[in-house]
Amino acid sequence: MMRGSKTARKGHLRRDSHAGTGSYTLPSLVRFRLLDPEIDQFGGARDITVTAEAFGSLCLAVHTVIATENQVNFLALPDQPGTLALYGGGYGFSSLREADWLRDCRVLYWGDLDTHGFRILDQLRAAHPHVESVLMDERTLLAHRDAWGKEESPSRAALARLTAAEAALYESLGNSTYGSNIRLEQELISWRWALRELGA
Repeated sequence: MMRGSKTARKGHLRRDSHAGTGSYTLPSLVRFRLLDPEIDQFGGARDITVTAEAFGSLCLAVHTVIATENQVNFLALPDQPGTLALYGGGYGFSSLREADWLRDCRVLYWGDLDTHGFRILDQLRAAHPHVESVLMDERTLLAHRDAWGKEESPSRAALARLTAAEAALYESLGNSTYGSNIRLEQELISWRWALRELGA
């Protein structure tokens, strides 16, 4: 459910801040899936999209959140008790900044194994420093050589919020240690491998 009686009114179109334009901007949206079938707070719906403001007001019986930027993985994640999946679609997690209740959850980020995947992880940690990366390690990368692709425009940004292991892999990918502009898209990881690492 959502905290407070004002939640239903949140997320209306907002007038543009530029005076005189008369235009409106759409609110930021958050899409999530309830992976626990025992949580029935939305009339049986489990794939839900709400405004970022409404998402920040949620009060759900979850202890684990899996954030993924790929829709295929988002939809394929199996049922897990007390777990919620978040869909980011690339650099789409900025709307989570005001969701303070995430600080009480274990939050796992599963992104592409490329420089931009680590950049998104770094940005997510700006709002939620406790976020853990999953399936974004050298062991996973090297185990899936046959699935490697090319990253067209690698990030060169300095990332201050990565762990030592993450930073080393980010640097190796950027320096073409494994080959020129190597990347591993998350949906190409063996599903059996992924489920084992996710504990599903």
